Amino acid sequence: MFQTPDTLTSDTSEPAPDSLIGADTRHDDTHASATCPTDCRELDGPCRRGVCDAGTCVTEDTTGPCDDGLACTHDDACVDGACVGETVTCDDGVDCTVEACREEDDGCVIVSDSCDCESDADCQVGDLCDGHETCDDQRHCQAGEPVVCSPSTEPCRENTCAPETGVCRLVAAREGEDCDDGLVCTTDDVCAAGVCRGATVSCDDGLACTNDSCVEPTGCQNTLRPARCLIDGVCHTEGDVATGLGGCGVCAPTVATTAWAARGGTNHWPLLEGYWAGARDAHTLTSYCNPVVVACHNCYVQSTSQAQSLSLTRARILDAIQTGSDAIELDVSDEGGVLRVNHGDDGSVTGARLDEVLAAPEWALGRQVVLLESKELTPTTTYALALLDQLHAAGFLDGSRRVVIRAFVGELAALRLIADSAAEDPRLGAADLRFHVLIGAGDAPTTLVAQSIIDGAVSDGFDGVELEYTQRDLLSRLAYARAKGLATGVWTVPVFLGEPIQAGLQDLVDLVVTDMPPALANAVATDVNGLIHLDVTAVAANATAISYLRRALTPVTASVGIANAPLLLSGSPFYGSSMGFEASASRALTTWDADHDPGDGYLVMANVSFAQLALSDFETQVIVGKADAGGFSLELANAADGVGTVLRFGVHVNGTYVYASRPANTLSTERAYFVVGAYDGSGGVRLLVDGSDANVVIASTTGQVTQNDSPVVIGADPQGVTTRRWWLSGRVQVVHVASWPQF
Repeated sequence: MFQTPDTLTSDTSEPAPDSLIGADTRHDDTHASATCPTDCRELDGPCRRGVCDAGTCVTEDTTGPCDDGLACTHDDACVDGACVGETVTCDDGVDCTVEACREEDDGCVIVSDSCDCESDADCQVGDLCDGHETCDDQRHCQAGEPVVCSPSTEPCRENTCAPETGVCRLVAAREGEDCDDGLVCTTDDVCAAGVCRGATVSCDDGLACTNDSCVEPTGCQNTLRPARCLIDGVCHTEGDVATGLGGCGVCAPTVATTAWAARGGTNHWPLLEGYWAGARDAHTLTSYCNPVVVACHNCYVQSTSQAQSLSLTRARILDAIQTGSDAIELDVSDEGGVLRVNHGDDGSVTGARLDEVLAAPEWALGRQVVLLESKELTPTTTYALALLDQLHAAGFLDGSRRVVIRAFVGELAALRLIADSAAEDPRLGAADLRFHVLIGAGDAPTTLVAQSIIDGAVSDGFDGVELEYTQRDLLSRLAYARAKGLATGVWTVPVFLGEPIQAGLQDLVDLVVTDMPPALANAVATDVNGLIHLDVTAVAANATAISYLRRALTPVTASVGIANAPLLLSGSPFYGSSMGFEASASRALTTWDADHDPGDGYLVMANVSFAQLALSDFETQVIVGKADAGGFSLELANAADGVGTVLRFGVHVNGTYVYASRPANTLSTERAYFVVGAYDGSGGVRLLVDGSDANVVIASTTGQVTQNDSPVVIGADPQGVTTRRWWLSGRVQVVHVASWPQF
């Protein structure tokens, strides 16, 4: 700091007067009696004073403060008669200034100044984005808190501070650089004048059957136009029939838009879909386009040694693959810690090892479904895991083929263990693995028991049921399982009379397990011989019309519930709907003039219940007929020949009717029957009731069935195009008529 300079120039106090003559109150000399003729004060000055000494005025030095009259000294004091002061030190405490004391400026002045500022205003340089700058005590400018702008959310603009306002603003940036506008409907986005712009995405798929557009945020949408299908990348118009596939495929957008629909298919599934979807096309298409798997039953040989069994089993599998089997059935059990292909859990060690059978190279020749029946009576988790391990090791659980593991009702513990183990196995995520319950006729003596078993399969999470084809109310039990969402199958169709049994069932199920040679079973399944297929099981009870299929596979509609037409009923003894016929009300359903193919006979199947079984002499009630001096008839009749009422199937050959018959007193009005009549143009006229020809009297003949111009009629006998007689009293749920060749 600056030191304060002197402020006094002289001693202004009144000095004591010199002692004059006769004045003795003060003495300015050293002698009390001295007097001076003059006033000695005239000699006073800074640091000196006049005194009278022996009558003479003299000066003497004084002490104490004085003022030398200089601004650049301070603390002046009298020394040896002179007024002497200390030099003033100039320091304002600011390190950026140099000070000096100058007399001409009356004290300390700043002679050099390198400071930033005098006040805060000096620190404002015009950029308000730096914040409010201040001038500190040392006159240095201190920076303010800069304005921080939040990051821009726009790809082509930056958020920066405007210097003139100190406010953040968005400005264009990254001109010409790549960006992303966040839109899926643009491409090659770049920044232009602060905006991310891209070219419009082209969604043109090159297909004439789609409407192409881009919609945010999903992107390209290639929507099928009305009445069009897109199958395997090719556009089709509604009604187009597939090339190949036995004429079964049709473009039907209401059923499927990306796959061929079954052309009139009895199960109304998209073709190649349904239960066998994804099963590597391992199925056969029937005459009515039902995708059914025909399986080789017990497709292995258990011989006298393990090696011999393996060799013969490989040969059997090869033959089945090469001759048309859709599926290979194997039985398996644990025999002494080894999984073997065995007929039963009987301790036998001569069966082929399962792992060796699965490793056979013959499997690579096809993608047949594998039906693996567990025969293990004392299953353990170890057994279940071993079975899955061997299937996995052989590559059967990689999704390349369908594997169906099955067990009888009495052996479901094994099936549950295997299913539970599979559900917990992380290796099997891609596996096409299903589980079926096998229901024998003895397992379900009543339909209620059968339904309980089916309900149990649903509760267990299983995928299907397979029923022994000879059990009562077979079609109703199959219908119940279908209604529960299960796949259905029948087993084991025999070699003898297997053709008509399979033909009567193959359009109603997903799987047929047969002992017939694979080539024969495949021929029965694929023969394009259907003339009529009618199934009202799933028709709503309040419907006023039903539909059926003819050879052209185009559904034909027929009225129900009106005069002379069948009623639509529901309830026992059928599951689902059925057609009701009353002889007294002359109810019948007329179809068309369904003549057989040259050289063929007829196959006729009906699921029927009877209101009466004891007819009067010469009385006839026709279930399905075309018998007007020709054709065929499936009927109840009393020929008044002493035999009584019989259920019979007859064909008109060589001018007369030839019948196979069964006494009606072996039947009941309390249940439904699966009835098949067949004649192939040479040999026996056959009648099967619930898959059996027991109690049937067989007739034989050779020759073509006489053709006529009368239509096939359900519930009555046709006489010409419009006249009817011999009406049925009973109910019919399913009718199937086919031209029947010699296989």
